[in-house]
Amino acid sequence: MTPKGQTNMATGLSRKKAPIASGDTDSTEPLKQKFNFDLYHAGIMGILKTHKLVGENANTNSSPELLQAITEFDESNGIPIEAKFSNAVDAINAFEAWIMVTDWYYTEPVLYTTNSITVTLTMPANSGSISVAMQVTPKEEVELDIVIADVKLKLQQAITSAFPRQSSNQGDGTKPAKTEQKTVKTESFNVSHVVVGNFKGQRTVRLIPSNGRWKEYGIPIYDDMIEELEFEVPEEEGEYEFKGRMTYEMKDNDKPSRVVRVSGEYI
Repeated sequence: MTPKGQTNMATGLSRKKAPIASGDTDSTEPLKQKFNFDLYHAGIMGILKTHKLVGENANTNSSPELLQAITEFDESNGIPIEAKFSNAVDAINAFEAWIMVTDWYYTEPVLYTTNSITVTLTMPANSGSISVAMQVTPKEEVELDIVIADVKLKLQQAITSAFPRQSSNQGDGTKPAKTEQKTVKTESFNVSHVVVGNFKGQRTVRLIPSNGRWKEYGIPIYDDMIEELEFEVPEEEGEYEFKGRMTYEMKDNDKPSRVVRVSGEYI
């Protein structure tokens, strides 16, 4: 019974079930931001380009250099990058500091090891064409292209010595044999230095291979090829480190004649 003069108000709440709190609306704790991987990857690519560790046209979505750099940086931290840094900007700054300390650079993955290689050469002879093969085991410190070029040269010399070519025109009144177009032999090697000198008042430029028989004196590149290839030559005389590759023509005595192709850059 309700006392006289008072009204019985319904609350809408069961006495057996307390209301559920909706949370503290006055909390000042910030929500944790989601790690922005797109920003992180773009920032890392920018750093790699700045330090010239990738080409200017490298793609963030498909660059093997980017993937390797991020993987190795992740491994150096011991935990996933998003677990160690609260945001991408901090992770990018940490990556740049890491890359400066470690002197990181991209190394191509090892797909296989070479125990031995077989080089086969086919050349014409008086009795027809002949094929000769040589199987070799490269030394660890010698680059594969250098080994192949040297084996090829030795096979050429052996075939030419064993089967010398003779002219088919015997002077018997028959039609003269057609003049065969001479094929100029070439070799290609990596370049380690460019040497600019002077001989009798004329500038000389020689490219020094990183290995092989001509490492001591190098192979000349003449002004016509320098101009045609737009090859940059330092103005001052001296020896300049160069990372690249050259192709040069060979004389009949199997000695180098002149450089006809070169690519690379000064270090």
